[in-house]
Amino acid sequence: MEIFQQRERISSEDACLEDPIEYETDTKLAKHIVWYRWPTNDDSFNIANGIIISANVILTYNYHKVTKSKMGSIVHGERKHTPKISREKIIYWQNGTNYEDNIVGKSSEVQIGLIRLNSEIEFIYKKSEIASLPRKSFSGEGHCVVVGEGGVRKKEIVATPATILTRDDCLKSLPEVHEDAICIDYTKSKNACGQCGHFKEGAALFCDDTLIGVVNEVKPCDSSLPRPCTKVYEYVSRWIKPQMKELEKIISYSKHAQYLVYYGWYVKDLPAISGLGSILDKNIILTHFAPDLSNSSIIVRNSNDDIIRDGYVAYGLKKFKKAPPEGSVLTWRKVKNFLIVTHPDPLQTQIGIIKVDENMILKSEKAAIINLPKQEPESTLKCVVVHIRKVENEPIVETEVTIVERSKCLEQLPGLHSQASCFNINDDSGEIDHCKIFLIGAPVLCNDQLMCIVNDPGECVANLPRPCTHVYEFNEWIKMNIKELKASSPRLLGMISCNHFLINSMKF
Repeated sequence: MEIFQQRERISSEDACLEDPIEYETDTKLAKHIVWYRWPTNDDSFNIANGIIISANVILTYNYHKVTKSKMGSIVHGERKHTPKISREKIIYWQNGTNYEDNIVGKSSEVQIGLIRLNSEIEFIYKKSEIASLPRKSFSGEGHCVVVGEGGVRKKEIVATPATILTRDDCLKSLPEVHEDAICIDYTKSKNACGQCGHFKEGAALFCDDTLIGVVNEVKPCDSSLPRPCTKVYEYVSRWIKPQMKELEKIISYSKHAQYLVYYGWYVKDLPAISGLGSILDKNIILTHFAPDLSNSSIIVRNSNDDIIRDGYVAYGLKKFKKAPPEGSVLTWRKVKNFLIVTHPDPLQTQIGIIKVDENMILKSEKAAIINLPKQEPESTLKCVVVHIRKVENEPIVETEVTIVERSKCLEQLPGLHSQASCFNINDDSGEIDHCKIFLIGAPVLCNDQLMCIVNDPGECVANLPRPCTHVYEFNEWIKMNIKELKASSPRLLGMISCNHFLINSMKF
């Protein structure tokens, strides 16, 4: 996931500092507005505004297409846009639609678009709220304000007075303006900074607290002319609601999300994620490898030389939380790995099981047991990796992959063990890098059946296929060790671990 730096737009219209600040006021309507962001070609992003019209749909002036490797994002519940924004307030997006394609900033364009968020806004603290869509056409009268980023109060969501022009006056200034546009102007100040500096594209036009329009983008913007806004009511039935239903059909999270957990350990009392796993039983997790923490006489350290004492597992979530909510986290210490090593070899068998300290609460819609394969799934069928992106609030997703023919796999990964396959991501654009998006331990499912576990590749090379260890060949080993883990006491397991390692310190 790219991390974008904000791009500051500098133009003559940004110099609104001489305008009276009292004309831009705080407003309760700010709770309906988001900061709408999309990436540029470099490591920066553009910012406009948008309007919350459902928990996962944003109304704005233009859906800017993005890629899987460079997604867009919104910031909700923040009146000020600052460099330090709480990650809980950021939600990413990839999908959306426009009423008209190829928006370039002309007054003749119907500028109205919808953004489908990857996960839902959580309306907890009342700082974000859905704006009701209008139920009748605008009469042309009322107390009207534009709610969005200010011209004097930059990077703040404010209410700015807007004057509504008649249709005739609008056409005199903008003869090509589309028929469902309202023209507005900023008339409080006679300074050089006019509507171009005060009205942000994607901001909302409210009249008497009712959503009326979406502020359009005009290129180039001339403050001596009024600003067009696309009316909302005229598009509610014929476009907005039907398109919202279509966007709702986009499943942003994997249907296999209930099987997935992410696990790690606590370092200085803070959770540090290590990998992914699949639920095999109410207290058993299948993964690629994990350090055994049950023997207190063995000091386990991470790559930063921090001591690891307790592991954690987060389950029953549909999206990633760096600090998982209480009730979705259990601790673990006991582990069984197929190979007794301190760190897995990229070409050797990687399969292990973790016993959590308490039973997970298994509810099919949130957390469920994945079945072990009864036979080796056909690799020619549709295969997906179920995984997270390690981005706050991003849902558990699945990425389609193709299993590489065994002989071709060995040509690129000579020495790979016989119970393994390797795979490539199905992405013609070449934008998705398996080294960046796939955490170790993620399950690979073919035709909805568990096939293999994503391996730790060591020094990952993006243009080589990714190895994964088959599960079917280890069914009996898994079942036997589940029984042993369930029957063993912490003291007995600690003795076994000590005999295996014959060391009093290990680094993971």
